[in-house]
Amino acid sequence: MRIFINGINSLIGQSLFEELRNDHIAIHTGETPHKFFGTINQKDADTIPVPSPSIKILNSKSKPRNFRKQISTCDVFILDLMSSNGEYEEVEFILKTLKNPPEEFKANAPQSQTVIMLTTVMTWINTPKKLKKNFPKARPEDSDLEEETKSRRLVREDESDSDERNELKRIPENEKVLYFTDKDYQTRVPPPRYQQIKNLEMLAMSANKAVKNLRVHILCSGLLYGNGEANNVFYEFFRRAWLSMHQELASLPIIGSGVNRIPTIHVLDLARCIRLVIQSRYLQQQYLIAVDGAVRQTQKKIMKAISAGMGSGLFKHVELEEVVDEDWCEYISLDLKMKASDIFRSASFWHCKEGIRKQTMSLLNQEFNLYRGLFPLKVFVTGPPASGKTHYASYLAQAYGVPHLKINDLIQMGLKLSDTFGEEIKKKIEEMKDQIVADYEKTRKKKDPELDRNTIKVRLPDEYLYRLVKLQMQTAACRNKGFILDGYPRNVNDAKNIFLSKADDYQPSLDAEGQDINPYPGYQVDQSILPQYVIVIQGDDAHLKQRVKELPAEKTIDTHFKDPDMDRRLKIYRELNVHDSGNSVQCLFTNLIGRENVKVITSQEDEQSNNQKLQTFIEKNGKPCCLNLITEKDVKFLKSIDKDKKRQAADKTHQSIPAEEGKEELKQEDDEDVDEVTKIIRREEEEVKRREAEDKERKRVEALESEQKRIKDESDKVKLEQIRQQERDLLDTRSQPIRQYLMDNVVPHLTQGLIELCKRVPVEPGEYLADFLLKKADEIDQQRILEREAQLKAKLEAKAAKQN
Repeated sequence: MRIFINGINSLIGQSLFEELRNDHIAIHTGETPHKFFGTINQKDADTIPVPSPSIKILNSKSKPRNFRKQISTCDVFILDLMSSNGEYEEVEFILKTLKNPPEEFKANAPQSQTVIMLTTVMTWINTPKKLKKNFPKARPEDSDLEEETKSRRLVREDESDSDERNELKRIPENEKVLYFTDKDYQTRVPPPRYQQIKNLEMLAMSANKAVKNLRVHILCSGLLYGNGEANNVFYEFFRRAWLSMHQELASLPIIGSGVNRIPTIHVLDLARCIRLVIQSRYLQQQYLIAVDGAVRQTQKKIMKAISAGMGSGLFKHVELEEVVDEDWCEYISLDLKMKASDIFRSASFWHCKEGIRKQTMSLLNQEFNLYRGLFPLKVFVTGPPASGKTHYASYLAQAYGVPHLKINDLIQMGLKLSDTFGEEIKKKIEEMKDQIVADYEKTRKKKDPELDRNTIKVRLPDEYLYRLVKLQMQTAACRNKGFILDGYPRNVNDAKNIFLSKADDYQPSLDAEGQDINPYPGYQVDQSILPQYVIVIQGDDAHLKQRVKELPAEKTIDTHFKDPDMDRRLKIYRELNVHDSGNSVQCLFTNLIGRENVKVITSQEDEQSNNQKLQTFIEKNGKPCCLNLITEKDVKFLKSIDKDKKRQAADKTHQSIPAEEGKEELKQEDDEDVDEVTKIIRREEEEVKRREAEDKERKRVEALESEQKRIKDESDKVKLEQIRQQERDLLDTRSQPIRQYLMDNVVPHLTQGLIELCKRVPVEPGEYLADFLLKKADEIDQQRILEREAQLKAKLEAKAAKQN
């Protein structure tokens, strides 16, 4: 089978190629592999490559004759109007060629050809809603009855709010909106921007009637998603949720109330729908609708699912006027109730039939990471107290844009949880405080003060810390970006409880000598959260204590950095992390991830030098965690936020210092601002002067070149006039014989060709006239040959007669 796909380097083009190719099967079965032809979508040529070098790329503009010759031999045409970016000339050219194929290419054309035109639901935007009162004889499946039956199960899974269902019940029966089906295609009303797509749809349908062996199907697709979101529909929302850089950026917009319904389909499911149409050779239905089976899929549900499944779960309501200039606005403000054609609804091939919802976000998240090359960076930083773990962990987190996990932050997160685990933590803390208060009361003397519960600090038991660490590692941010784990686990037992779990049906992996290669037999490693790199910071006790003494006083308040506490903590760390014993945290991770992925640095070295070493170590196999999702708009926004914070901090500082000092500091800041402004003005003045000098030099060069050109033109003009006069004289001498020559040898044949051209009206008149003249030239040559043969024969006969 020979298959043509226009814009084959698009999102759907790549999925179609992977779905329709059979070369991997043909190797084993011996069948002929499909041959693919395609054109390039120039807008995405630099970002989306052609799926395979085996695809023959055609060009309809530079080589139209070869283009027509190649497509005339194809069995299947998939014409994608969704990825054409408003350039439909190529599709129109193909349809007209198929409708009126050139005579010279008909011999190589297959017995039957199939055209599948991919269009979009955007051509239905202005179609009046299908109210039940206007369709009293509507089928049950056109209403919400079937959907309500499904949603009894799906609503519980999706935890949808009951307000939407109650609102639906309050709508009078006659005012309820029915589904658009493929039988309503003649009523569709597109906005002006999509009118040309509808015109092409009608042209394709007319081609089906004009050509007997041409099968045409119009496939109206829902909004595409999946496979990395390589289009401008949902990509922006996946990107912002994935980054979650700032609350304002991470909050996905919901236009208005967000209850408008958006028909969608996964790009892989659309490719499978197309394959099904190709295989259904006896399918008579021309207009088909391909949307997924999402139950009551609204804009609000889509945004909530993307935000919660890939990011922080934040969203915000905005008005249409605020986002009307965004590329994605017209897509998510779409409001259409559409049902897929029966041939697709009954199919069993669906990859993501439920649409964009909570249950499918794990799949879509994995696809986004895979197709965008986004792989998490997981690093564990360990070392003794005051060795600089937090400093280096913070540096790495900022350098690579990944979450920085500190155990104190995780405990605070646990206290804010509103689920069962959060209640367990709070209850345990209260029990521990009760025990401390009870013990205090037993030994309390009359002169001792009462113990304030609010000042009591308790340490959560290890089993709660293990669960908190695992819970945070399984969040969307850590799954997507990774994490920098700061100082925890502190010992081997902590590490085993977090990263290892007992295997009920453990199967040992034996080496050549029959020994289990697993360093911890009976346990399985949780690879999803296991760090890729481990950084061990070393330092002797004397140096670490000196570092603490050099810290500012405010950084040691309410810490364990005082001498007795430091001695105790250092002693515990040394006892639990004796490297030579083979029972240290460093040894455990060396066994799990390999010695080459463990980096040791010392706290005595310069911080800048250590930072460079760590960055080189982590990037030895390439820079991790692709940060090219960040746009210039994001950077500008974050800079403005940072500037506002600095301004607010400065205002607070001015309020807390004496008036005179405040005025002096404000004056200094003003001077700094003035200096900065002055620098900018000077740069602009220098730039203006430079441009003026360049303009002056350019004008001088242009004037010189203009004068030289004027002199040359005058000289050329005199020479040209002399040549023309000579040509006129020569033409006058030869005009009569030439005119007679044309009238005798050219004009009759050219006139005959033009008459035939007007009778037949071919698609390519120039080529037809050229072919006619070539044929006429062959006839004239043949006639001359016959005449010469006749003359030669007459001479021979005359000679023979004379001899006789």
